[in-house]
Amino acid sequence: RENLDQAFAVAKTMINVIGVDAQSFLDKTAYLQLGILWQLVRLLAMNNITLAECPEIYRLLKEGEEIGDLQKLKAEQLLVRWMNYHLRNAGQPEIENLGKNLADSKSLIYVLNQLDPQNCTLEALDEADNIQRATKMIASSRAMGVEDCVGASDICKGNTKVNSVFVAAIFNCKHGLNPLT
Repeated sequence: RENLDQAFAVAKTMINVIGVDAQSFLDKTAYLQLGILWQLVRLLAMNNITLAECPEIYRLLKEGEEIGDLQKLKAEQLLVRWMNYHLRNAGQPEIENLGKNLADSKSLIYVLNQLDPQNCTLEALDEADNIQRATKMIASSRAMGVEDCVGASDICKGNTKVNSVFVAAIFNCKHGLNPLT
């Protein structure tokens, strides 16, 4: 119990733990445990997606915006902008979200190809089945060095939380933004 109390004391400084305490874990309340676990996974995945950690994010500024506007955005919003940056460079339509817009894996395939054309070809686009296309896309991402954090069926479900962790893993592996000069 002491270890859990100490863990929650630290966790309160980083994530939302309202209504969850050591007793919730001792009682094995699954939905509360999963809520805490998800927040920790998100924190780890999105930790480096800031201007402080990656100044190249500056490249994602829209016309008329200032750095302060960019700093106000959540990591997921920055990831949508980042995906759209690479999709524009690939001559593809932009996405609006990291959920259903990524369920067919096509946008992910184009972004991976922009980041590492040698390891991430556009070959998977020829696959008619979404699961098979996602499987090939994930294999390409692994060839680029992206950590194994999602399955093909997970991508195809279009779950925003799951897809955002995967997109963050791609960003953290290779963001492909030109260095600031």
